[in-house]
Amino acid sequence: MKEFKKEAKNERLEDAYVKLINIINILPDEAPVDILNTIDFPPNYSHENYTAVINTLQYQIEDDLKDESKNQIEIASKRACIEELEKNEKRYLDAKDMYESFKKNEKAIIDLCASVGVKNAFVELDVLINNAFVAGNKQFKAENGSNIKDELKMRLVEEMRNDLGYDFI
Repeated sequence: MKEFKKEAKNERLEDAYVKLINIINILPDEAPVDILNTIDFPPNYSHENYTAVINTLQYQIEDDLKDESKNQIEIASKRACIEELEKNEKRYLDAKDMYESFKKNEKAIIDLCASVGVKNAFVELDVLINNAFVAGNKQFKAENGSNIKDELKMRLVEEMRNDLGYDFI
């Protein structure tokens, strides 16, 4: 009977874990700040307000086009930045909808049955998403060139495997 309960718990946890990993996979690989840092004098991003940042960049481009001394490379960089921000926004909003649904429907199983390591990594993910996309003060690219989101995902997957008792050699 005890083995059956553990198997049922693991099955429910595994379903929740797969959903969470899928959400992380959909999240953009770059935070908006990472994209904006590719241009000189970028506008500030915060509160999930892609529209304001994109509009500001468009105004900057209009002004740059009027100023003959402006470098065409700068203008092209801002246009590329807008394109990347639009792609980033779509991926983020898709992931955000799924993440909110996950927290509403699956978080209870995490709270009830997941290991402390998984819960801690889940909190780190929540903080990372909030800092990167709401507060706008977190980059995904670390100084050493690694991707913070990917590192967190690897840690979370490892904790999930340990929690479910998967032993990969």
